[in-house]
Amino acid sequence: MTAMRFFETGPEARVTPGIRQDLERLCSAVYSGLPWYERTAACPLLDQIDRGQKGGVAYVQQDGRIVASHGYQEMDTKIRLLSWGPACEPGHEGAVQPLIADLMERGRALGKERVVVVLTGEPGGQDTRWYVEEHCRAGIPVIMTRLDMEAPLDQVRLCHVPQPDGAVWQGIDTSKLDEFLPLYKKVFSTSESPLTRSWAKNIEERRWWFEQMAQGEDGELVPDGWATLAIGGERAGFVMLAMKSPTVAHISDLGLVTSARGKRLGWFLMARAVEVARRAGATTIELGVEIENRVAISLYETAGFRTVARTVVLLRYF
Repeated sequence: MTAMRFFETGPEARVTPGIRQDLERLCSAVYSGLPWYERTAACPLLDQIDRGQKGGVAYVQQDGRIVASHGYQEMDTKIRLLSWGPACEPGHEGAVQPLIADLMERGRALGKERVVVVLTGEPGGQDTRWYVEEHCRAGIPVIMTRLDMEAPLDQVRLCHVPQPDGAVWQGIDTSKLDEFLPLYKKVFSTSESPLTRSWAKNIEERRWWFEQMAQGEDGELVPDGWATLAIGGERAGFVMLAMKSPTVAHISDLGLVTSARGKRLGWFLMARAVEVARRAGATTIELGVEIENRVAISLYETAGFRTVARTVVLLRYF
């Protein structure tokens, strides 16, 4: 007998040992062998529960055993739901469409503007392809494919770039984001990626996300982890780095204004990130890059980064 059940997550939420064990087993079955999962052994749904994040988990049971699940996180009060996508055991693929429909219905009922689904899998994307197709069939299209890359910090190879004349680094004050956002908009408003250009246009939403990041949503901030680069008194770019764990540094973002590109300053930004990561005690450094950004991918591969996962982002407005 098959049944769909649901429970909310949040600061006061509790999950029974049986449900926890079943979700751990399901995650292990679906994600085992993927580098990002083998390193963290973290079930996204249980991580959300343990961190007290507001959201919910829907799951399908057959004969008292969870065979498929799908969760969401309320990223803010008005705008969107974030889902890490469904997981299902082989032979129970028919449970995925009802789970996606349930996610959409809950988003509408909560008055959200849109739902964002993030599907992470092996570098070739074979293991997530079917899930992507199922979401597209349900009316949630792909807006971005990202390569997740990492490198041992002691093996990062950086091309030496002399410090530009008049180069000055300045920390980003997270309590004064108004001073940083114009630079962010200038950097990404000329991006070749439609998604990235949309971030530059929806600057208030980016402000909200940076506020979440400042509170540790994307990792623990470290001294000098967020900084802007000025050359000759003009702001040329920025880099944002946080610690995902005591040994893993994550480059959340970096970029240069149009006039500063083509001058090998990307290496200068990378050198800054590596230096800060090393001071913070990291042994591994990671980042994400859109699959179409061949220039950046080439730089990272030359520096010694390798692709460990492929992430597909899907978006549906209500």
